[in-house]
Amino acid sequence: MYRLLTTPDFPPTLFIRERTVANALITNYYDPKIEELAKKMRESPPEERINLRERLQKFQTERLYYMLVQDPIKGYAEYKHLSEVANKRRWVGFSMRLLDELRVDYKGQLLNSPQKGLHKYLEDYLNTLPDNSYKE
Repeated sequence: MYRLLTTPDFPPTLFIRERTVANALITNYYDPKIEELAKKMRESPPEERINLRERLQKFQTERLYYMLVQDPIKGYAEYKHLSEVANKRRWVGFSMRLLDELRVDYKGQLLNSPQKGLHKYLEDYLNTLPDNSYKE
């Protein structure tokens, strides 16, 4: 993602159109769906929450992609928030889908190093990028 956005040959008008479309999708589609599902989850009995949670996580993951297109810094902040929630609640599948949206390659090594946390794969990937200005 970062290399794509910093490539000099990247047409700026395409980037503006992509950001506009991403913003419209986030605002008009994903945010209302996520809010609606979160409300349903709060009002539903526990046995119905599993399916609702899976749908909610799917929408959150899809929205993350568009947030990264619209504004990579805000998108990454959203990734960190969602990843923290996934890790605290031990939703490994959700955490893996979030990493997939960042295009972090962890699957080939996952079975070889099961003790390594998913967040370590992200750190390793970020350390390979040429510009480390994203670090806090």
